[in-house]
Amino acid sequence: MNHLTIITRHFAKRPELYRAHIRSLAAQTCDDFHQIVLWDNVGRGIDAAQMALRDVRVNGQWVWVLDDDDLAEPDAVETIVRHTQDGSDAVIFQFNHQGRTLPLDRNSIKEGHIGVSALVVSRLTWHQTKEHFGARYAGDFDWIQWVVNNYVTAFVPHVIGHISKQNMGKGDND
Repeated sequence: MNHLTIITRHFAKRPELYRAHIRSLAAQTCDDFHQIVLWDNVGRGIDAAQMALRDVRVNGQWVWVLDDDDLAEPDAVETIVRHTQDGSDAVIFQFNHQGRTLPLDRNSIKEGHIGVSALVVSRLTWHQTKEHFGARYAGDFDWIQWVVNNYVTAFVPHVIGHISKQNMGKGDND
């Protein structure tokens, strides 16, 4: 069993973003992960992708939802493995969102600064909380906020990824 399951929502209209995403995972300094890709080949959009997350069965000890326009830093998996050993239900890391990172704490999440965070949850927490993904754009923000407010969450001031291009879950020509 791998330590980490990475779930990627891939939108067919963004192949160049997905290729960059895959390259970032291939460059990891630690290979203790596997990836599940949720393909949207029929253009159903982000709402359908959000709902599809609820049906994913993971077998890693920890779960990270990482969209196809997100790039993992080379030490992301290594950092996740190192910081998921303390008994927390979830660990939230910093994420560079178009040059922005903010200090992470419970208050910054409550204030809506979720786009500059990356949440990794234990497999048990995943199974208990995945129904909190909203069926709308940024529905994962609903889930992140719900987990942080209801589960033991550690905050790690380390950037583990960045967004390659903000495109609101749409293809380049939408």
